[in-house]
Amino acid sequence: MKKVMLILLLAMLSVSAWGQKFVLSGWVANERNGDKIPQAIVSVPQTNVTVVTNDDGFFTLKLDEAPQTVVVSHLSYESKEVSVPDSTASHLNIKLKPTFIPLHEVVVWTEDPEALVSLAMDKIPSNYSKVPMLYNCFYRETAMKRQHFIYVAEGVVDMYKTDYRKGIGRDRVAIRKGRRLLSPKRSDTLSIRATCGIRHREKQEFPAQQNGTGQLPIEDGSIGND
Repeated sequence: MKKVMLILLLAMLSVSAWGQKFVLSGWVANERNGDKIPQAIVSVPQTNVTVVTNDDGFFTLKLDEAPQTVVVSHLSYESKEVSVPDSTASHLNIKLKPTFIPLHEVVVWTEDPEALVSLAMDKIPSNYSKVPMLYNCFYRETAMKRQHFIYVAEGVVDMYKTDYRKGIGRDRVAIRKGRRLLSPKRSDTLSIRATCGIRHREKQEFPAQQNGTGQLPIEDGSIGND
């Protein structure tokens, strides 16, 4: 009987270890002053696994196995590849070096507004895509009262952008995953609620490879033309 119980216990431990995932978390901060960096991108090379730091510069990744490295990037900082310790859980303190992006010179016209508008319209074919595009995006919205967050909403969305020649009436956004954190008090005097949806239904030119039907699948909700 004791042998049977020992075998069952070992089996349960092996199943538990097999189902355990690697958890990687950490902080991203400015190398010079130590300030935390919000909205920094933390990604695993050669995969589609990416996460964005919150407003406190903190991130968490849950993976099937430990990656060798992660790449951290931000628009105002130099990108950095960081090695990951091989263990069941790791915590990283990542520091990025501030940098700048040189911009080309800008010419401002004040003489002939009509000519400026005409030139901008002539540049539309160069500035806007003629091919429908599907973007995968991250969205976050927050509301603060003094130093505390009373509302946090974030989600992963797919944004479909049509050919500019067909107007904006066919553009669509689909919410893949989303979550909200509400922490209001009775003393809070401001309350905002937004409800969105598809205002009309019509046949759209969505890429057929998404789900075989030619339309984007919608899980948690959708936002229409707005």
